[in-house]
Amino acid sequence: MKKFQLLFVASGIFLYSCNSDTGNNEETATTEEVASTSDSTYGAAFSPDGAITVDEFNTNMQGNDSLDNVVVTGELSEVCQKMGCWVKLKNDSGEDIFVKLKGHDFFVPKDCAGKTAVVKGKATREVTPVDELQHYLEDAGASEEEIAAVTEPKEELRIEAEGIIVKF
Repeated sequence: MKKFQLLFVASGIFLYSCNSDTGNNEETATTEEVASTSDSTYGAAFSPDGAITVDEFNTNMQGNDSLDNVVVTGELSEVCQKMGCWVKLKNDSGEDIFVKLKGHDFFVPKDCAGKTAVVKGKATREVTPVDELQHYLEDAGASEEEIAAVTEPKEELRIEAEGIIVKF
C-alpha cells in the first residue's frame, strides 16, 4: 500500500511540473514580444533626446551646405536591400533624405522600412553623380529601365550617420 501511495505522490509531482512548464513558455513569449517592440541601436550609441523632425531638418538646412551632429527622427521610407547600408527618411516636403551608414561599419535590418528611426550624423547638401544614383537604385531592387532612366546628377540632402536607432 505504501508503494501505491508513493507512486501516486510521484505521479502528482510529475504532472504538476509538466503544467508549470507551460506557464514558463507563456512568460517567455511575452518577454519576446516586449523585446520585439523595443528600440535597436546600430552604429555609435547616442541619446535621441532633442531629435528634430524631418520638417525641422529641412528648415535648418535652408541656407546651409552642412550641419554637424544633427539628430533627426522620421519614418524610414526605403532600406538598401543588398546589405542594409543606407536608408531614406520620408520627407513630405520633397525628396526623401538619403542616409548613408558611415563607412559601411554597421548595417540595419533590410525589413525596417516603415519603422520610425532616429539618425545622428553630419548633414550635407551634395550633388550625387549618375553612377552612384544608379547603384543605389540597383541596391533598392529597381528595374533595368528605372536604372537606365537616370541620366543626370541630382542635388540632394544627405546624412552620413554615425548611429541610428530603429523603433520596432
